[in-house]
Amino acid sequence: MAGSKDNGSKRISFIKAATGAMVITILTIAVAQILTGAMTSLEAFTPREKMNDFSFSDFYTLSASNANAVIPDSNITIVALDGCTRAQMGHAIATIDSCHASVIGIDLIFNPPTTTPDDPVIAAIDSLPNIVLPVTLKEPTGHCFTAAEASYFEPLLVNEHEHGAVNINGTFENSTTRYFKAEFETIHGPVPSIATIISDIYDPGAGSELLERDKDIELINFSSRVFNILKPHELSANADLLRGKIVLIGYIDDAADMHRTPLVNRMPGILIHANTIATIIGREYIELSPRWLTYMVALTACYMMVLARFFLRRYKWGPMLVRLIQTGLLIGVLYLGAIVFIRNNYSFDFTPTIKLTILGIVMMDFSTGLAFIGQRIAHHTHRLYRKAFPKPKKKDIKLLPITSTSSK
Repeated sequence: MAGSKDNGSKRISFIKAATGAMVITILTIAVAQILTGAMTSLEAFTPREKMNDFSFSDFYTLSASNANAVIPDSNITIVALDGCTRAQMGHAIATIDSCHASVIGIDLIFNPPTTTPDDPVIAAIDSLPNIVLPVTLKEPTGHCFTAAEASYFEPLLVNEHEHGAVNINGTFENSTTRYFKAEFETIHGPVPSIATIISDIYDPGAGSELLERDKDIELINFSSRVFNILKPHELSANADLLRGKIVLIGYIDDAADMHRTPLVNRMPGILIHANTIATIIGREYIELSPRWLTYMVALTACYMMVLARFFLRRYKWGPMLVRLIQTGLLIGVLYLGAIVFIRNNYSFDFTPTIKLTILGIVMMDFSTGLAFIGQRIAHHTHRLYRKAFPKPKKKDIKLLPITSTSSK
């Protein structure tokens, strides 16, 4: 009988703890929604200049970059034209062509020359069938982009050439460049990015596979790779780095074309295009965890953490153990997420898990504190009430001694 009573009381205690943990979890979600922008994301713990610009994939990218050995990319070579005259640029393009590059991408918008009416770049470009020319697109006010800028000599070219958009950031919302768009919708039809069109020329079908993924934006895989960068005077001696390669031509020291990435604070745009092309031709796409799975894991972790706090609160060492479990969970998800990213190019966003488990314990402590304060207030209120309205004292009843009378 005593055993069944103990089992019943344990079952009731478990039901109370489970119900309380559910209530706290629901309150945590409500508070997280109320505090959106302040406590519901990790931006609150980043410097002000990076507010609203945090992605969990950035941590994974840094982890992968530190874990993997840096290797030179075997498909892409960059030619830096910083400080070159138009004649030197035209000669460099002709030299690249003579070395039988597979495809040449221009990451420069040319303005009319100021020193001479003749521009040797025009003849060098117009003679190449495997060159991709740049165009910049204006950010959309509605659903479509509009053409904003192209090289001045476009109307003077005799032959037709491929064009690609060189816009860097795929979302145009974040200051950190981590995404790219496969193509841009314009009023005249879709315009592929320069990375998409170059990839499809170099590796037929690569661009089509990217478009078939039917995603508005893709994460750039900034893995541990470096690119061979040549100056114009180094081209002839390094023909093997040009033959059969993708050759990107542009500036690497232009202050106006520097962008912050998950790896570094200043990366030239031409290197971002190179990493994007490497992502496409290597099929190294990063898959993002679906939102429903992200939040299911977060809710489960929050509920289990609060439930543990309920069961352990009766012990003096309970709060310390809960904090240790929290710390272990944080380290565990970071390590597990980094391993999965490095091995499978899968980015699981643990931000909701971290924020809800932290906020859940805070809400648990807050509710415990409120309950304690409520008990103290009720106790003092009861005492004050008793002082103001004391119970009436019972009248003392004097008991008379009982005397027995005997008949004579």
